[in-house]
Amino acid sequence: MPLIRVTLTPFLAALPFLASALNLYLFFVGWEPVSLLLAIAFGCYTYVLLKRAHVLVQGNLVYSRSGLGFSVTLLRFASPHDLQIDGRTLWVQTSEGRKRISGTAANSRHWRLLGEAIAEAQAAAPRTVSA
Repeated sequence: MPLIRVTLTPFLAALPFLASALNLYLFFVGWEPVSLLLAIAFGCYTYVLLKRAHVLVQGNLVYSRSGLGFSVTLLRFASPHDLQIDGRTLWVQTSEGRKRISGTAANSRHWRLLGEAIAEAQAAAPRTVSA
């Protein structure tokens, strides 16, 4: 599988961006240094949310991060046929069983590109039958 990055939807970054803008406004109104520090912190967090991968697929690994970024899941699969997209859910067949990765917070354009890349990889890879 080629490297495929799926980022979060920009809508989720709107809340920390609004918090940043509000703190910047409060800084200019009251000249409170804490408001400036909070504005910078929320601005950096907004940037991280927009640029960091929510789901990353490369080779035979699927790397998934929660929406807020506190938990990370790493799943290993054997072939592209072990990946299946069902709407906004990515199913990964691993040695431990079938795992689910939610794509509800994912950028819809990136999610669609992930589905197309999986379909292309499945068409190119021969299906193996295990005994």
